[in-house]
Amino acid sequence: MSTTFFDVEVIFQTALDGISGKPGIDFEGQKPYQPQLGTRYWRTNHQPSVSTQVTADGIKQHTGVYQVDIICPTNKGLKKIMIKCLLYLTL
Repeated sequence: MSTTFFDVEVIFQTALDGISGKPGIDFEGQKPYQPQLGTRYWRTNHQPSVSTQVTADGIKQHTGVYQVDIICPTNKGLKKIMIKCLLYLTL
């Protein structure tokens, strides 16, 4: 993985880690998070794609996906969890 993709991953991890009231987070590639049974947590997944040169002077465009899965017990207020996630997205 190039340092650019690593730098992007660190930016997203720092932003997620800075959210107050967040559940535990299982960051990809780090020490595995061990959630308590029946608790919710987030799991990250970084899927870098390609780097392409977009200008004649060598500026590159980097693409990919940074995914955050919400892991929660079944039948435990999904609507409430989704509303809270939407609030995080507006920060």
